Amino acid sequence: MRKYLLTFTSLLLLSLPLYAVQEKATPAQKQQCNTIVNEAGNMPSPELDETYHQVLRVARCVKCANESLESSRAGLANDLRKVICLKVLHKKSVAHIKSDLVARSEEHTSELQSH
Repeated sequence: MRKYLLTFTSLLLLSLPLYAVQEKATPAQKQQCNTIVNEAGNMPSPELDETYHQVLRVARCVKCANESLESSRAGLANDLRKVICLKVLHKKSVAHIKSDLVARSEEHTSELQSH
C-alpha cells in the first residue's frame, strides 16, 4: 500500500509543474503542441521535428515501466510530450531539455524523501 501511495504522490507531484510550464505558452503554441502530440503532427521545421523525437526516444515514462515517452500512452507521458514540444518550439537544445527533465525529477524526488 505504501509503495502505491508513494508512486501516486510522485506522479502527482511530477505532473503539477507541467501545467505551470504550459501556462507561459501562448494559446497558439498550446494549440500547436496539442496538434503535434495528439494527432502525430510535425514540428514547423525538420530540425525541430528531429530534436523533438530525439528527446522522446531517450526520455522515459515513470508510469510505464521505463517505456520511452515516444511510445508511452500514459496521460503523464502525454503531458511531458507537450512540455517537451513547447521547449523545442522555444528552440531549447536537447541537452537543455534533458537537463530540465532530470532537474524536475530530482527536485520532486528530494521533496518526497524529506516528507
